Amino acid sequence: MNKNFVISLFFLLGSATLSAQVKLLPIFSDNMVLQQQTQAPIWGESKPKKKVEITTSWDQKKYTIQADAQGKWSTKVATPVAGGPYNITISDGKKVKLSNVMIGEVWICSGQSNMEMQVEGWGKVMNYQQEKEEADNYPNIRFISLPQTDSTQPLSDCDATWKVSNSENIPTLSANAYFFAKMLNETLHVPVGIIVSCWGGSSIESWMSPEALQSVDGWDRKQAEARKKIQQRPSLLYNGMITPINKFSAKGFLWSQGEGNIQNYKLYAQLKTAMVKQWRTEWKNPNMPFYFVMSAPGKGHKGKPFLVEQQIKCLDMIPNSGIVLTTDLGKEFEYHYPQANIVGERFAILALSEAYQMKGFPAHGPLLEGVVIENGRAIVTYKDTPLGLCPTSYNITGFEMAGADRKFHPAKARIVDKEAKLVVECEEVPEPIAVRYAFHSWYETNLTNTFGLPAQPFRTDNWDNVE
Repeated sequence: MNKNFVISLFFLLGSATLSAQVKLLPIFSDNMVLQQQTQAPIWGESKPKKKVEITTSWDQKKYTIQADAQGKWSTKVATPVAGGPYNITISDGKKVKLSNVMIGEVWICSGQSNMEMQVEGWGKVMNYQQEKEEADNYPNIRFISLPQTDSTQPLSDCDATWKVSNSENIPTLSANAYFFAKMLNETLHVPVGIIVSCWGGSSIESWMSPEALQSVDGWDRKQAEARKKIQQRPSLLYNGMITPINKFSAKGFLWSQGEGNIQNYKLYAQLKTAMVKQWRTEWKNPNMPFYFVMSAPGKGHKGKPFLVEQQIKCLDMIPNSGIVLTTDLGKEFEYHYPQANIVGERFAILALSEAYQMKGFPAHGPLLEGVVIENGRAIVTYKDTPLGLCPTSYNITGFEMAGADRKFHPAKARIVDKEAKLVVECEEVPEPIAVRYAFHSWYETNLTNTFGLPAQPFRTDNWDNVE
């Protein structure tokens, strides 16, 4: 190569670098939402040791920081109560202006395909055409969807920017996330920001750091690394799709994942507990709300009842967590439930009740409190169901009983005196020793609370037979 050309190229690139304005990561863009009433981190790059000034239009406050020797800088800005639109100006001599910035409630939505499933894109979501047409009515819903990226090393950047809810943008947004945001926006009357980071078929190990995985007793690294699918290998999605956003201020997490771990379901509760602890540490909030959805019934995933059992177990292992029960949803021969609107709304009900402390409705359906088997019948008691159970006027389906032969038969269940209590009996099993409810890959049940939220599956035995 010509020596003079190399020298000219060097000076040309050097000049461009010297005159370059401050660099922000794509997650800081027009239309974004920052979490209200918090110290929201903002970070980026400039020239080494360069002074950077940030001005927020909601209070005209100016923040001055200095880039380090590598040109990296970060600071936190105080956000007000929900509102907007606002502007944020960042300058190191050359200004970058972020416009149409809203202050509101921000949630991280992650997991596998049932979280990834789009409002319109997969053609499965109920009434998606109507939702698309009405999306223009919700301009204060904003979202950013991270591209599916795997990496062997933690990344700090992602190729995505914030979008505003409208008929053009909403069809590609996660359906669960959109219906959650829609109900939150309608109820709280504040802007809602959604950060979507998901990959269909992923295992929970791929969303965890190596350190978090090492903390789980009995987890087999070699076995996990041998998996053929990229999205099931340890830490690859954590590196590519969590580390780029793990400093962005948010209210909480929504999680929909599980089927990718049916083969090692016995460790699922431990893995999820370790993952949540790690994420909360990285977001610097040890009590950050973590809400997850139960895997819906559907044939095709043998062993799903055991996984669901582990998912429910997480409620006792993870503080400030909550579950969206889906016992009444799903489709017999479909992996992806079409009732994404219901799941999104149940996520919102859970958040409104728990994270936002709204009263007058339950956060979830009936959760098992205890089972007593005596005199040829079982007394099943539920908690968090102050107004009782339904249905009261016809048969309750989904219960089974077994005796010493371990063969299960359909059982009859009736509500006791409008309480959160059932009597379960079975003529074929005069001396029962085990009771199950909805403990199959596919089932049809109807037990709910008085708000129509379904009851959790359970079993009293520890036997291996499922179907």
